[in-house]
Amino acid sequence: MAKQKPSIYDLVSKGIIKVGQTFFARDYVGTIVGRGHFKIEYAGEGSDPKNMENRLYDSFNEPTKQICGYPVNAWLFWKYFKGEEQRPIDDWRQEWLDKYG
Repeated sequence: MAKQKPSIYDLVSKGIIKVGQTFFARDYVGTIVGRGHFKIEYAGEGSDPKNMENRLYDSFNEPTKQICGYPVNAWLFWKYFKGEEQRPIDDWRQEWLDKYG
């Protein structure tokens, strides 16, 4: 059976996203910093209320749950810009599934 949840490593290694790719939700911005990790920065005013900065994450789910306080579909929660349009990062998962799933 096909893997339904590609890892960040899967997405980067197959060229669907690149190191330096950014995404965002609410007052947070994420940046892919390696083949399997990303960092979150607080873009709101004041200090980061969730203390998420300077940590490496290897899953979109962990920081999503931390921000919301309960489990949320991270593929739909996080957005990225495709041109000037905001799109869910689920586009990345769908592209991976279409090609490799």
